[in-house]
Amino acid sequence: MKFATIFATAGITLCTIASGPAFAGTDPFAAPAPVSKSGPVFASTVKTRFGLVQTSDYGSSTPPNRLFLNGKESSPSAVGNNHLIAISAFENGDHDDVVLKSVGGSGCPTLYSVATVDSSGAHPTAFFGSCADASHISLSAAAHKIVLKMPVFKNGQNLKSSTTFEVGDGKILRDGKPVNAACPGNVCAG
Repeated sequence: MKFATIFATAGITLCTIASGPAFAGTDPFAAPAPVSKSGPVFASTVKTRFGLVQTSDYGSSTPPNRLFLNGKESSPSAVGNNHLIAISAFENGDHDDVVLKSVGGSGCPTLYSVATVDSSGAHPTAFFGSCADASHISLSAAAHKIVLKMPVFKNGQNLKSSTTFEVGDGKILRDGKPVNAACPGNVCAG
């Protein structure tokens, strides 16, 4: 497992992303793809054992901020706020897990979802988080869960504490307590 620091300031790491040796997400800070009205424009791409997981961007023939596996939209549909980014993929037994980041406005700038990817498609959870960037994302191989750690924010203030989300088997736990993983109306909105 490799770790890459995405953003650091004043000696404090704001976002560290873990990735397996075979998988690397698209750089979220790279220049945007050229706009094309004739075909899909993808904001991010990660490789899985089941094909390419991609998120759509504006100016495309597909709706923006959606999740696709090999060109087919996920079920339920994952819809990001201002942007949807596939940031990392992990092999997890008979499926792969892809961590998604929905980038929003100033009220809640960041939420996450984990899409289970297998031969039947990409299947995201509801979006979750503390509205802050994750400081650590990893796969707990023994538990078969994706683990995300992030600071706790309230009213835009960092409370100097952290919270841990564990995602696996269609369930989301926040600090060991269940939170809603289902997406109402077959749409997971970030």
